[in-house]
Amino acid sequence: RFHLRSMEPAVELPTDVRLELKELGIEHLNVDEISQRLDELQNWALKRAYDDCFDTYMGTLSEEGSISVDILRPGKYALCIFAEAKSASNAWAHPLSRFQHEFEVGDQTLDLGTLEVDVFDDPLPGTVVEDFEFTPAGQSEPSRLSSLRGKYVLIDFWAPWCNLCERDTPKLHMLAKAVAKKGNTTILGIEAHGTGRVVRFPDQIPTGMNWIDAQVKYKEERHIQKQLGVWAPQHFVLIDPAGKYIAGGSLVHIAGKLKEIGLK
Repeated sequence: RFHLRSMEPAVELPTDVRLELKELGIEHLNVDEISQRLDELQNWALKRAYDDCFDTYMGTLSEEGSISVDILRPGKYALCIFAEAKSASNAWAHPLSRFQHEFEVGDQTLDLGTLEVDVFDDPLPGTVVEDFEFTPAGQSEPSRLSSLRGKYVLIDFWAPWCNLCERDTPKLHMLAKAVAKKGNTTILGIEAHGTGRVVRFPDQIPTGMNWIDAQVKYKEERHIQKQLGVWAPQHFVLIDPAGKYIAGGSLVHIAGKLKEIGLK
């Protein structure tokens, strides 16, 4: 699957968008920096309005892995290629890697040639998960994944702008209630590009559930996701009491794994 996006606005920014960026003091930043700041500020309405000003193209690669796109206008573009696996039901599973390549298009056909995409798969079951630091919501002092050893840990990678996350929140709440009855699992919710101001279940944490809403440092987030095979929200990772990787994937997949090992 690919996503091709212009790196410069294809149309003039609307007045309301320009004024809001100016009020935030980020109008002088480049495209990637503005997008990152809007993520951090969780200003999703402005982010959508800003993104709508850029040419974007999305689709799947051909069977041979090639791409052919009719680009509207010359300019600089960023091509992202997502390598994905399919589940047993033939539905798309989580991406296994993401590759980005920037290039400039003139008024002639451009052949990018062959681009090599490295695929990073899930860790092998039984692999000790590399320790990392996170900061629980509402706290200033960080904690570490290793501090949660002694119980199973279910990591929930999510984002407030993720439609799938929003759709699956009630199902996750039901799963958490079932897991809470066993009393031997901690759920660690990590908000993508988080600021710590948004939590998964503000008023609905199941009784007896050890739930931690947290964020990780932006510059370390990609490394953590890469080592755990996480390339987009929503994605879950299950770790055993000794800190070893058990499984990762969708909510349905992880719910089945929890039932298989008697955690729900």
